Amino acid sequence: MKVPSTANFSKENLFSMEHHAPVGLSNVDVKTYWPFFTHGGKIRYDYTGKQKSTPPLSAEIFYDAEKQCMCYKEYDVVDGKDVWRDSWFYRWDDTFGLAEWRDDYPINPPSPLWGDTKIVVLDPPIGWGTSHEKIGTDYHNSPQMSLLESRPPSGSLGDQIVQYERIYDEYQNDHMAFTNVLRMRYYQKWENSIGIFEQPKGAIYWFAAGKGPVTQQFLAVLPDGETVYSDIYSATVKMIGFP
Repeated sequence: MKVPSTANFSKENLFSMEHHAPVGLSNVDVKTYWPFFTHGGKIRYDYTGKQKSTPPLSAEIFYDAEKQCMCYKEYDVVDGKDVWRDSWFYRWDDTFGLAEWRDDYPINPPSPLWGDTKIVVLDPPIGWGTSHEKIGTDYHNSPQMSLLESRPPSGSLGDQIVQYERIYDEYQNDHMAFTNVLRMRYYQKWENSIGIFEQPKGAIYWFAAGKGPVTQQFLAVLPDGETVYSDIYSATVKMIGFP
């Protein structure tokens, strides 16, 4: 993942400002919360922060017919226009679970050798969990960049931890109300060029069933072990072109 360049981090966590709704089920089927469809529609997310000074973000989820999987495409918003930040490609595997198998990033300026897109193919993929998770437990996996398929080549080993924290029967962000929302937190770190793991980064996500990340808050772990947090971003969600 690539943290937005406009995200400002602080030791104060605005998490305490969230709307606390009744706790729901304890079983977690991860596939329920990540959107899956094969038609030509898309889900649009327009995020604003709780603080007026926080620049907006946006994202889209759609089916990529060429790759035959879902694509989660994130943008910074600059002068009212979307500026592509990254794309996550994910699919469901009944054995593995939710698999983020490829990430694309812009190369600015374009490279004479690699063009304008950095391609990271992951084998094993980044895992987000299975259909048999539980609230209060952690999911852990060790993704690795595919040296032969990634461009530029990289074989870095990663570490991914997902913590399933709560299910809300009802949840409201700053713009909209939702039902059946999973709050999860993830930490991700990667080896650097000399084989040493960098400090973890991640986010707290509120995923609404069938609609995806309706609220998000980025986080980073400092070398002293303390965690710093961004503003909380709430989305206005639009289901575009759905049957």
